Parts: sequence; C-alpha cells; structure tokens
Amino acid sequence: MGNLRTFTVVAAAVACGACESTVAPPAGDPFVGKWTCDETRTLTFATPTGTPDASATTRYSLVVSSTIGNFSAYAQDEAGASCKLDYNEMDKSAVLVSGQSCTDGGGMTLTYKMGTADITTAGLQTNLAFDFSGTIAQSGSATAVDATGSGTITSTCWKVYTTGGGAGVGGGGW
Repeated sequence: MGNLRTFTVVAAAVACGACESTVAPPAGDPFVGKWTCDETRTLTFATPTGTPDASATTRYSLVVSSTIGNFSAYAQDEAGASCKLDYNEMDKSAVLVSGQSCTDGGGMTLTYKMGTADITTAGLQTNLAFDFSGTIAQSGSATAVDATGSGTITSTCWKVYTTGGGAGVGGGGW
C-alpha cells in the first residue's frame, strides 16, 4: 500500500484558476468541468520479484477542458506532479489517445496502454490500463528499488461544476 502512494499520478487534483484557458468549450459538452472522483488503482509487480499485488482507493478532483472532438483531463498528485491525458471524444464516450505517459513526483513513470471515459447515469466513468517503471521505497526500509509492472485505474466521478471555459491544472488535482 505504501508503494502506491509513491506513484499516485491521478489523485488529489486541484483546479488552478491562473491556468484557465480563454477558449470556450463546445456547447453542452458533457465532459467539460470539474469532477470529484473515487479511484481504485491496482498494481501487479513484475519486479522486484515476490512483491505482492497492491490496491488502493483514493479521492481526487479532475478538471476537463475540450475542443471539438477532443478533451484533455488534468490531474495533480499529492507530490505535486501533474499529468494531462488527451482523449478522442464521441458523444458521451471517449478513448485515450495512444502514446501517453506521466511521471509522478517520486520518479515512477506510467505508460498508458488503453483508456476509456464514458458519461453514464452515475456520472463520469473512466478505465485506464498502464505499465509502470521507476523506483519505489520498500516497506520498512529507506532503500529505494527499481520496480516494473502493470496496473489498472477505475474511477467514478460526479460533476462539481461546469467551467465557463477550458481549465487546466498546473503547479500546484484525472
């Protein structure tokens, strides 16, 4: 569980008013706005050998801005590392643009293999699959070790507000 905190990339998002764009979103875009999300992250370690799978649930805020047919989701983790993921939007569904990765404040890199986002009656539902690599602190030890593996993130989000324009997060929270 302590390993998860080392590389929580999509957690504890906080909107940054100074980072707001002046580009207005498409009228009625259901993804645009600020969301509060409950995330479940599951990790399967390839190395170090023998490291048990880990899972954690966190709550974070997500800020989504949009242009026609696309949107960007901005997040910032507790360590201050920010991440922006881009999606291709199709009505109330979206698919993660391929080739994206983010590095957390601890130096762990998540390389996304696939992702979806859907507007449902429950709100915004997201699913991500990724590979990870970097260093992690071992439980009960001050020594960091190299770690690799794969993981998934599932989130359920509810809208806090709809922005008047595209918004981003930077400096210093999906």
